Amino acid sequence: MILVQNHQQQLSGNRIYFLKQSTEYNNIMKQILIIFLLTLSTSLLAQIGEVPVVNHNGVECYEHTVKKKQTAYGISRMYKVDINKLFEINPSAEQGLNIGSKIYLPTGNEIKKVEDKVSSTAQTQTAESIQQEGASSTEIIHTVKEGETLWSIARKYGVKAPDVLDANLEKGNNLSIGDKIKIPISNAVKKDETTPIASVPTNPLENPGDSIILHKVQAGETMYGISSKYGVSQQAILSANDNLTDGLKKGIKIRIPLKRKVVLAPETINLSVTKNVDSLTEQISAIAILDTTSTRIKEVYDVAILLPFYLEENKRRKEKCPPFGECLTYSKTFRALNFHHGIMMAIDSLQNAGMNLNVHVYDTENNEEVINKILSKPELKKMDLILGPIYVKEIKLVSKFAKANKIQMICPVPVSNKALYQNPYVSKLTASKYTQVEYLAKYLAKTHNAENVILVRNKYNKSDEVLFKLFKRTFAQELLAYPNRKIDSARIAASVGTSSKLVYVQNQMVAERKNIIVDLSTDLGHVSNLFTKLASTMNANPYSRYEVELFGMEAWKNFETIDEKYKNRFHLNIITPGHVDFKTEESIEFISKYRTRYGTDPDRFAFIGFDAAFTNLKGLFLYGSEFAKHYDLLLTKGNFTTSNYKASEIGSGYENKNVKIIHYDNYELKKIN
Repeated sequence: MILVQNHQQQLSGNRIYFLKQSTEYNNIMKQILIIFLLTLSTSLLAQIGEVPVVNHNGVECYEHTVKKKQTAYGISRMYKVDINKLFEINPSAEQGLNIGSKIYLPTGNEIKKVEDKVSSTAQTQTAESIQQEGASSTEIIHTVKEGETLWSIARKYGVKAPDVLDANLEKGNNLSIGDKIKIPISNAVKKDETTPIASVPTNPLENPGDSIILHKVQAGETMYGISSKYGVSQQAILSANDNLTDGLKKGIKIRIPLKRKVVLAPETINLSVTKNVDSLTEQISAIAILDTTSTRIKEVYDVAILLPFYLEENKRRKEKCPPFGECLTYSKTFRALNFHHGIMMAIDSLQNAGMNLNVHVYDTENNEEVINKILSKPELKKMDLILGPIYVKEIKLVSKFAKANKIQMICPVPVSNKALYQNPYVSKLTASKYTQVEYLAKYLAKTHNAENVILVRNKYNKSDEVLFKLFKRTFAQELLAYPNRKIDSARIAASVGTSSKLVYVQNQMVAERKNIIVDLSTDLGHVSNLFTKLASTMNANPYSRYEVELFGMEAWKNFETIDEKYKNRFHLNIITPGHVDFKTEESIEFISKYRTRYGTDPDRFAFIGFDAAFTNLKGLFLYGSEFAKHYDLLLTKGNFTTSNYKASEIGSGYENKNVKIIHYDNYELKKIN
């Protein structure tokens, strides 16, 4: 029996796919907790027809009930209503939305202008002509109403919020219903013309507009971090929020004025490269041909998720299960499921911000023949983004397809930088070993240039030797930038050696300074030998009194032959492209939401899936399908990694250059950089 069958139905001209579950499928569901949206696509577009239509202040409106995670901008996008109209009809929405509250949005009938009642006797007068008791010719008195803020009041009268604040210094930022405040009308915009909060053009396909979203400040967040996350200047955020005079406070909601850029692509870019070869200078001219379309920003995007769920393998296993007893799901399925669930969490976040997506999910089965069948489907060429796959042979096939069809493809797993060569349509989430080693060399040159750095060499392993030489060269070069350094290079320990002690290393150790031991090997035998002999050395005099700190590779975390007590004793530091600290407030919040949706806890791959999807979907939303050209504006702090995508070279793909250093402290892993 087929595990999952696909059926189609029509809704507002958009295809929607859903799953019909067989008995076998439901039995497997009990073991893997939940698996949804597997095989083709689901639509995330709003179904407006289900919302009641009411008469609101003489205007025919949809009555929308606010749901969890929804924003004013997201709701305005659902109903294709200018966000300024939304705030005009629902003024309290400017201060934020509450779950269950009602928002009214026009159905399309002409909207009557909502006039500000600045006087009980002259409602249509301009701000310039109004005078009230207690006011001068250059100001008016405004009575604060429910839901109003200093910022919204200033906007009503067309004046700047700081001007209103200056005119009412005795009240500060705290307003109460019924308070009377002065409005300096000498600075008012003539004829009550006010600057819109956000511009959303009639046809968003021709000229996508700006947007405002609400951001809830988390513990430890800074203005710089928030501005980097959204690609918005700190001044722009301060200008949009009048409640930040005392700085950021945990839990407050602030407005983020996002700019959706319309990127005009030039027909050509001339690259003039000067190269010196054997003292001869030759000019090499290169022309990079770019897409000549004015923009590739769309109202609705198609995203493909390619992951090996092994549905057929699970079907075969189910058929062989005994009539009684446990029937286990194929273990490799769980990795894909966690990736998928993390990606869907990111999609939820972008949908709530107003992004419309058609999501297509495919089971690659880790099979080249299956991959080729998927890539031959006509709809694949219409994708705007491809997330996955996760195996090398699959990645090779999909990367060629992505290049041929100019679709950005995201690799969420470690892959060689060869996959990026001359293919600008491939982006990889994790930094390569070479990037990690370069980062470590620069980090130690900056932070440990007054200490004794010892570099261990494993010349019997070719890949270890490459990393050894890279660190040695980079470290020496970086030290030149620090005039007060006490060393000019790393001391070299030829090898671990055959002695019972770490003779070659201990010969380079000193008593008066901390000894920083760096070993970049990923060979289990070599690393096990290093720990065993270092323990023997540190148990002997005089080395037992020496201060030692060890730096190694990410693979060391998984070497079971290395006792955890030695990792802790030698203050082991590990370089890694990403790390999930399950104890941070952000991670705890993610886990809570994940449990609510999927009924289980996320593993590392769920966090990776979220980070891989979120940054790139955000780029797609803001800049269209050519978003990779704007990675410098998409710096995003995730739970696994921080996005810092850079082109590996001209004309090639993008590598996330972010590297973390995690430290063993009292048997716990903590990030130190």
